[in-house]
Amino acid sequence: MKREKLLLNLFTWELDSMNEYSSTLPTGRTPGKMWKRAIRDGWQVGMYIPDADPMMIGIVWFNVQLRSGPMPRLYAPPDWNNHGHWRELRS
Repeated sequence: MKREKLLLNLFTWELDSMNEYSSTLPTGRTPGKMWKRAIRDGWQVGMYIPDADPMMIGIVWFNVQLRSGPMPRLYAPPDWNNHGHWRELRS
């Protein structure tokens, strides 16, 4: 089964504020937790998602497309352990 490639548009400062796990996976497997990993062609962002088996956790991977634009004067990184917080800040 071929997976659809998901694309995530991030500003550089958003990607820079995210924890990097290029050779491991983060602990604290809470659905909505996001992190970055380096790949050959750039970056991917992983996010834990609920699994049908309550004893397991799923991961969805996004390819990152960097957006350009000035960094806000007051930038507070979102809580990358909470996908909802990031979406709320961007709306």
